[in-house]
Amino acid sequence: MSVPAVAVPVRIVCAERVWCDLAMQVGGDVVTTQSVLQSTTVDPHAYDPSPAVAREMVAADVVVVTGGGYDQWAVPLLPSAGGPSVLDVAVLARRAGLTEADWHLFYEVGAVRAYVEAMTAALVARRPDMKDALTARAQDILAAVDGVRRRIDVARAQVQGDQVVALEPVGQPVLAALGVRSLDRGFAHAVMAESEPSPLDAAGLEDDLTRQRVRALIVNPAVASPVTQHYVAVAQAHGVPVVSIAEALPMQQHWAGWMHGVLDGLLGALR
Repeated sequence: MSVPAVAVPVRIVCAERVWCDLAMQVGGDVVTTQSVLQSTTVDPHAYDPSPAVAREMVAADVVVVTGGGYDQWAVPLLPSAGGPSVLDVAVLARRAGLTEADWHLFYEVGAVRAYVEAMTAALVARRPDMKDALTARAQDILAAVDGVRRRIDVARAQVQGDQVVALEPVGQPVLAALGVRSLDRGFAHAVMAESEPSPLDAAGLEDDLTRQRVRALIVNPAVASPVTQHYVAVAQAHGVPVVSIAEALPMQQHWAGWMHGVLDGLLGALR
């Protein structure tokens, strides 16, 4: 009597943990996942992958990257033709008709929806016997994604036109969707590039905070220095709320819960 073959799980390697979390929600027992960047304190722009990371990508069935220049470190590691399938979220977003205005695509609701749909299709192609279960789980996730979109649409009427300032450009798709204006004096981009902000930009930022021209100061927990700590202290001293927006999915959270937490922080500050 022959023993039925046990299906091997689809191996997924993601540059960022948020994409693997969504893949696991869709795939369940059908998949195994491995995320390269997991901590909210790691700056993805400064990440230097090890040879072990390259081996993990080559051994995967599906590799996921944010793309659009965000995880540029992964480009040399992407498999060539004949290797694992590659899901590039920036490419998926463009195919869905979205304008790639910012590379933090995990904050772009439409890009997340396009990715969930593409991941579902990729898994169904590899495991057609699990199509009904995969599709059902995907529909639950897409319902949660649409719930985030509806909350943003409702909140937009309350906060549209409000001004904030960021110490490092993060969360811009959410701010844009809310109609919130992020003042850009060049300071945030200098911090992201690990260069010294100009005296004019530094003075402008301090003036925005001390004169309370902005409703909130946005900080990225992965980018901390004496300079950023100074402006946090200035904001706190002048009653400007400080809102932390990370570039990585916090542990023990799923994407929808993460987005609602970000919205809680932003809307609480703006209101």
